[in-house]
Amino acid sequence: GIDPSKFWVPDSFFDVQAQDLRELASADKAREQERQTLQTQAMRDARKKQYRKALIRVRFPDGIVLQGVFLPRERPSALHA
Repeated sequence: GIDPSKFWVPDSFFDVQAQDLRELASADKAREQERQTLQTQAMRDARKKQYRKALIRVRFPDGIVLQGVFLPRERPSALHA
């Protein structure tokens, strides 16, 4: 197995930035508005088919797995930020 104690991540990795909070608040507000909107059965069915998150998992040759969960609308350039 993989020993997590062998990996060091700076504390700043876990800091939440102001932009992160704005994006989360905006997404929550949009979800709440969607929930309150009356929808037909066809609209509910179409919504179920949308992806809620994108999961990227990379397995390195030494067995370490790096996993990230992203919103489908996020651009790949966000990984470099």
